[in-house]
Amino acid sequence: MALPKIAITVGDPAGIGPEIAEKAAADPSVREVCEPIIFAATPRSPVVAGQASAVAGEAAFNTIVKAVDAAKRGEVDAIATAPV
Repeated sequence: MALPKIAITVGDPAGIGPEIAEKAAADPSVREVCEPIIFAATPRSPVVAGQASAVAGEAAFNTIVKAVDAAKRGEVDAIATAPV
């Protein structure tokens, strides 16, 4: 039986979300129970780590929208998101 496909969004690209998402997707205990699929959007301009910005917020939003669209199409079974 195939494992469920879980979208993991990276959250705020200026925060710890991308690191958390990558570690979660690589964790053997996670891979035992699901197929993690990382979702990320490229910000339209550079973001500064640790600094909140509209650009980072827009990228986080766009990432979640992409994951929701994938869920609606049946490409993933569920969504988990890193901090936004």
